[in-house]
Amino acid sequence: MNFYECDLVKLRDALNDTRSTVTVILAPNFEDRSVGACSRLVSEINSIGISKSRIHWIVLTLQAPAPPEILDAMKAVNSRKVIEDLLKSGFENVQHQPVEYPIPQSKFATLMSRLFKQFQGDEHLVIDFSALPRNLLSNLLKQVSLAGTPDSAFPRVKKVWLVYTWAEAYPETAPEFLGEVVGQFTEFSLRRLLADKTHAEVVIFTGGSTYDAYSAMEAAQESRLGNEMNVHLVNFINNENFKQSHLQLRNHYGMMREAQRAGFDIRYVFTTRHALRYMRDVGERAANHRSKGSQTLFVIGAFGPKPLWVAAHFVRLEYLARLQDRSHVECDVLNSKGTQYLSPYSLGSAGATLFAYEPSADDVL
Repeated sequence: MNFYECDLVKLRDALNDTRSTVTVILAPNFEDRSVGACSRLVSEINSIGISKSRIHWIVLTLQAPAPPEILDAMKAVNSRKVIEDLLKSGFENVQHQPVEYPIPQSKFATLMSRLFKQFQGDEHLVIDFSALPRNLLSNLLKQVSLAGTPDSAFPRVKKVWLVYTWAEAYPETAPEFLGEVVGQFTEFSLRRLLADKTHAEVVIFTGGSTYDAYSAMEAAQESRLGNEMNVHLVNFINNENFKQSHLQLRNHYGMMREAQRAGFDIRYVFTTRHALRYMRDVGERAANHRSKGSQTLFVIGAFGPKPLWVAAHFVRLEYLARLQDRSHVECDVLNSKGTQYLSPYSLGSAGATLFAYEPSADDVL
């Protein structure tokens, strides 16, 4: 497996080189930035002159169950705008798929595999995950990693490109949902994950909900591992939106004071590349402990911006690939079991972050 952060020039060059088809998945939401990736991708494709017949677009509109809400109307407007812009730009292979959300994971996997069957032989898959819910993105990545096996109906792809558009600003009173914090892959609480371990490396990002980060830190404090547990409280300071980062830092001030008294590490990262490198370094430490016979848990609470959460998924995959014995729960990514936002969450559209992922036969996301 190969996973790394790059820029849109890398994607443009890859699309220019391939002679196969390319599938792009967009999920316009009620946020302004949810249509930003479409404009960027169209611009990159137009700049290289690639045949537009080789680009297949899947536009997902996630709608709440009836009766419709005001945010559903905003999603419909953004979806129409994206589809109209694609058609005006000369793309003919554009498919719109309404999705009732929440949706069972198995049903979503079946739906996406049906859509993918139309595009056999794709070499590149581009996913705009700016407004795609985390649970659906995780399921989609899992299906892609299993592609070509009996457990997945997805066609094998050569490379996956994950695009994220940042917001220009956030409301002063951004909504928080108080849901249980559990492992994305085990659905176990952190307390349960720690229960039978003799050593743990716990990374907690503070860039998101104060409730989520504090819940994870509280669970770590209550464990009985003592000096055999390292808790890393990591503050993501986004240079692209320093005002929002400063607000988040202020919101977590009380928790950081408590963490300092408990002897936990307090660190700062300033880019997604920096955050990815830090997670990998902690994973290296956890692997070293495990090689010495420890029952080690490596867990990441990626509660900040979604790119950190995506990066954590692949750090987990890299970590598990190093282990010869996977009979125990060794690594997980913490996630809050909340619901989708019911009020505007971000304002405007800013720069983009791009990850590239080359699946291999051993990947089990």
